[in-house]
Amino acid sequence: MKKIFKNKLVMVITIFFLLFIFSIKFVSSEILNRNKENISNFKGLDMKKDSILINFENKALNLGLPIYVENNRYYLPLSEITEKVGGKVVIENGLANINLKNDNIKIDSINKKFTVNKEQYDLKRKAIIQDNVLYVSMIDFTKIFNLKTYWDIQNKTIFFYKNRDKVGLSEEKHGNKAALIRLEDITAGGIYSSNEALEKLRVIADYLYKQNIPFHVAWVPRYVKPCDNIDNDISESYSMYNADFLFTLDYFVDKNGVIGLHGYTHQYGNTTSVDGLEFHRSKSDNIPEDKSYSTERINKALNCAEKLGIKCDFFETPHYGILKNQLSSVEEKFSYIYEPYSEDGGATCCEHIFKTNSNGKKVIYIPTPLDYVDGKKDCSNMLKKIRKLNQNLLGSFFYHPYIEFEDIKIDRGEDGYPYYNYSEQSVLHNIINQLQRQNYKFYKINDIK
Repeated sequence: MKKIFKNKLVMVITIFFLLFIFSIKFVSSEILNRNKENISNFKGLDMKKDSILINFENKALNLGLPIYVENNRYYLPLSEITEKVGGKVVIENGLANINLKNDNIKIDSINKKFTVNKEQYDLKRKAIIQDNVLYVSMIDFTKIFNLKTYWDIQNKTIFFYKNRDKVGLSEEKHGNKAALIRLEDITAGGIYSSNEALEKLRVIADYLYKQNIPFHVAWVPRYVKPCDNIDNDISESYSMYNADFLFTLDYFVDKNGVIGLHGYTHQYGNTTSVDGLEFHRSKSDNIPEDKSYSTERINKALNCAEKLGIKCDFFETPHYGILKNQLSSVEEKFSYIYEPYSEDGGATCCEHIFKTNSNGKKVIYIPTPLDYVDGKKDCSNMLKKIRKLNQNLLGSFFYHPYIEFEDIKIDRGEDGYPYYNYSEQSVLHNIINQLQRQNYKFYKINDIK
């Protein structure tokens, strides 16, 4: 009797096991067939295709749909990727409902919103639904699924991992004095011409974001180095590196960064970007001194930003060098000029906030009384300047983020996950801590009215 019972039990377990295996195969087959059907019905987007590869949690995704690139910004087939990693997507009337593991996600392509487990956010770029296929920009893709990236430009592969880093914000610091920070000379070239450098810039953005510190980015749109025949305008020339750089600008904005224009090329003639002057300061620089020249350069910079979809909230002239007649070109386009007001090309500067009315428009000049840090060796000097700063002046300074690079160590785990160690003894950590000890609170430039 026991033997018969045992045999029946084994038979029942076997049947349930076979049904379970069949159901898995059926579901997998259903997803596969639906994916194939979507791919076969997809007519394509009016964008350039690129042959980059996608790797998700160390698994190569052999996508049937193309990856598109528009002005160096990648658009990924989110619907196919989701199904490739075991999720489900239902698209109807401009809405996409996504179930992936423990996440319930809704994407509203019409109103440019997305919801993750009932928390609503704005999409950074347009979401595209066509032929029952959903495409989103890469910055939105990482935001929707809370992903971390690693760019392997040599092998044209982008690795995505579920973000394991702590993302919680620290308690907002209170203070009765205002401070501002500007990350200086950010451009697609020179010291930032590697994927490692761009990753370290994102690490710095993470640190500032976690500290509840808004920051400003002085961006030079076109990097020029005539002696090496380098001329890189990321709105004109596509490369995977340029896409990585633009993704980094998008990342800055997502981490509470404010982008501004720092000239157009930050150079003139045979000088190199970031090193040279761009606007007329004195007769010896041989730079055109007429207003039409400054207007042309500013318009080119703005056109570049507009083409890339980068909102620029301030302008800063390279090395604060520009005479009053050319400065009027800046005032016509910007309400915030992030530099001390000067009428003589920067020789003498106003250390206080300066407000003026230019052609019926209010323009505010934001100075940097703390100036900048001249390398790691200058840290103690900056801390001393903070302690001695006049109470009536802004705790405002600019900082070249490459100074931090020695204190940021990036490594990859056995599973490829990009880990980093950011020393709390770095120059920037010391400056932030000193300002907060002196009762400063960080603001955005447009908080100043």
